[in-house]
Amino acid sequence: MTKLKVAAIVSTVALALSLGIALYWPQLQKGLPQKEQADPTLVEMPPPAREREDHQLFYVGYNLFVRGKLDDAEAVFRRSLGINPKSADAHYGLAFSANHRGNKLKALDEYNRAINLNPRLADAYNDRGNLYMSMHNTDAALRDYSIAMLICPWNAANYEDRAETYLERKEYLKVIADATRAIDRDPKLTRAFQYRAAAWQALGKSAQALADLDIACKNEKETNFALSARAKLKTSMKDIKGAINDYGLALARKKDDPAILRDRAGLYAQIEDYDRAVVDCKQLVKIYSDSPEVREFTEGWLSRLENLRYDKAHGDLTDAERYPLLLSALYWQRMSKGTYSLLGGSPGKEARDEAIDSLKENYSVYNRNDLLNMLEHLMLTGDSKGWQLVGNAIDSGASHFQIAAALSSIRKRNDENLDLLPVLQEKYLRYKGKELLGWDLCRYILVARNGYIAGFLTREEALARLKAASQVLQDKFTSYEEVGENMLTGKSVFSQESWSDAGKEMLPIYDWLKKDNNSPWKQIPFKIALVTPDKQEQQTPKRSTEAD
Repeated sequence: MTKLKVAAIVSTVALALSLGIALYWPQLQKGLPQKEQADPTLVEMPPPAREREDHQLFYVGYNLFVRGKLDDAEAVFRRSLGINPKSADAHYGLAFSANHRGNKLKALDEYNRAINLNPRLADAYNDRGNLYMSMHNTDAALRDYSIAMLICPWNAANYEDRAETYLERKEYLKVIADATRAIDRDPKLTRAFQYRAAAWQALGKSAQALADLDIACKNEKETNFALSARAKLKTSMKDIKGAINDYGLALARKKDDPAILRDRAGLYAQIEDYDRAVVDCKQLVKIYSDSPEVREFTEGWLSRLENLRYDKAHGDLTDAERYPLLLSALYWQRMSKGTYSLLGGSPGKEARDEAIDSLKENYSVYNRNDLLNMLEHLMLTGDSKGWQLVGNAIDSGASHFQIAAALSSIRKRNDENLDLLPVLQEKYLRYKGKELLGWDLCRYILVARNGYIAGFLTREEALARLKAASQVLQDKFTSYEEVGENMLTGKSVFSQESWSDAGKEMLPIYDWLKKDNNSPWKQIPFKIALVTPDKQEQQTPKRSTEAD
């Protein structure tokens, strides 16, 4: 509610003001809706005694309203109407009470009644203008503010509110004019300086905007609107340190302001001060603990910040850190320059969303627990048991049809099984003792990597797990090519594709990796010493190559 001006109510009996209204009445009539017009000569003045009681009850009701006792306030306003049915003040009180309750239509009706009963009630025009603004009716709001100004040209709030309306309409010169008039009448206003600053900024006058916001921040005592606005302005002016300082002042006033924490964390990340960014983001996670969707998003951001912090502390990826992705380069089909080494850094929201979608669609992984369970499965078991079913049939000298039956049970299809058998037997004998480690652990590497990008694993956790998988592959195989061929065998056996189609999309990549001197397989030796963080290594299960 606009500041209630006692003078605006008492003025109903002041001769000088009455003469002023008579002078301006033709202009007022133009601004009033037809249904709301009232002939001021027909407005009956209550007897003095009733007028005094009426006014007294209004102030009693208003006092109850500002103390938060809305029911009691409304009861007093209705009592006032019982004494004087034509009390504009009582309807005015019911109007701002209804507005406070969110009943805009009721509030509008009561404002109209108050104004019809007393067309000189300036505060009612101003408050109705505010109501129209909340209803996005800027034309009606401007009309009411203008009428309020004619009645009370000394009231700075009217100019301040009209400046806000012009700001919403992007009429910046009018914003500056009205904000200046408001400031001339009350230099202690905060919003007027903010509105004028916003207009200056929109016009490219950053220095003038900053000067106004400096004053607004001095005037602002409880809220953070001016400080936040100045921080955003300083950010646009590349004064990141100054913006961070303003956010700090705002948080000293209100320590759990989520908008301020979010913006400051973003600035810390921008200047690569990830330690402080992480602190702010952790506070946001606490604030949103009861909002699952927002918390999930914030936790994902926190994970990215923690990974960026690790990246900064540890520099570029070492050869050992890139090594796991070189092992699985065949399976990583988007083979553009550097992609195979993209474990850390800041791939952005698009890469994160892609990693999340891949985990959901291919592995039914929706969260961290799902990811850890899938990694444990791939490390400890994978498809080795299914592969061993076929191997047992081959070792026992079973017929082709029996071997084909075993193969069908794990492929969930029976076409081309007989054509598969000669190749299948050769592959089984070649990888006996190694099983399908290339197939299982290359997928393990990719799942762990995507889990990191998705925010389910920290970088340290991801690297430790990748090291564990890489070490097993390095111990069991002799070259990248052998790992790649083993992985292709697994894909051919366990995919739903035909034997001939299973590796079709990967064969050109495999050929390039083997032969081209520019391929990642040619850049780093297969037998490289693996040195990665060991913090989580002890939590990674060790793969047994012995078939159950």
